[in-house]
Amino acid sequence: MAPKRVLIIEDDLSVIASYLAILETLHMDFIPLVATSYEMTEKMLLCEKVDLMILDLVLPNASASEMLLGLRRRYPCVPILIVTGFPGELERVREIAAEVGIAGTFTKPFSADVLCQTIKGCISDEPGQ
Repeated sequence: MAPKRVLIIEDDLSVIASYLAILETLHMDFIPLVATSYEMTEKMLLCEKVDLMILDLVLPNASASEMLLGLRRRYPCVPILIVTGFPGELERVREIAAEVGIAGTFTKPFSADVLCQTIKGCISDEPGQ
């Protein structure tokens, strides 16, 4: 089984470290990729194929709804998990998220166990996962 490429789109280094620790607990073969801005995300996706995106909705110089619509339009088959520390922001894009098909939404602080199960379900090669 090829390693899974997980793109973490987050501007807070401590949160990125948390995601990396959570991914390690899955005991799966993965390659973490990190983008700290939407612009960096777009550039990275030009040369990298990913199996999952974990998207922080609040990034510098980026509109949450435009990011979400842009990523889904260009990468319709890649699961996207939305995470935010601002519940109001999540509520604002929830309708768009439902329209475009999001694999999960999380508000910080979130349960690491629930996030693990969601990630595992998104990137597992086993049927029914």
